[in-house]
Amino acid sequence: MRARGPLLLAAFAWLTLRTRAINWGTIPEDITRPLPGDELIPDSPRNSTMAIAIRAHASEVWPWLVQMGYGRAGFYSYDLLDNRGQPSAEAINPEWQQIAVGDRIPSSKRSWFDVVACEPNKHLVLRGGFDLLLKTSYDTSNGLPALGTDGTWALVLEERSDGTTRLIVRVRGRGKPGWLFRAIGPFLTDPGHVVMQRKQLYGIKRRAETAAGSGSSPA
Repeated sequence: MRARGPLLLAAFAWLTLRTRAINWGTIPEDITRPLPGDELIPDSPRNSTMAIAIRAHASEVWPWLVQMGYGRAGFYSYDLLDNRGQPSAEAINPEWQQIAVGDRIPSSKRSWFDVVACEPNKHLVLRGGFDLLLKTSYDTSNGLPALGTDGTWALVLEERSDGTTRLIVRVRGRGKPGWLFRAIGPFLTDPGHVVMQRKQLYGIKRRAETAAGSGSSPA
């Protein structure tokens, strides 16, 4: 019983802070308004919207988003966890600047994101499904496998009149069996997402601001 006490306390603390954590950096309007890609999983039981302000034009942030991917520029987060230890790129690579709906962005050796919406300097929406039994991605148009996930990842750029840009990132997802993912998501998936996504936002901010010559706060 003594060992359970700290775990229960930690779980209670996380649930108390969870809503704020999964919506880090946002204002209420960001959370409630529709963003590109929402329609792909309309009944999503898992939603997170996070945002950061970047002292650069949208056109100076966009190239960093376009070149993301395993074996490409990485994801600007904790490389040991999502890029097999390879450092994420610190420069724009012209070879990775072409992207279109239907392209696949590798996320590991056996998984990928499909580009499902793309408007340069505006938004990039990726969708990825993972079959936990086969341990590989699958075609989400075929529906969920017996044990798997399906999620969208929307990265939206909104340039302000002062030349700065807000990067808003929304994740929506579902899993099968539904009851299992609704039960474990708040405790397993969400904490990891918050840590990795926050690091990525700061990573993109630092790179874009440095390239634009406006400096940056440390990630």
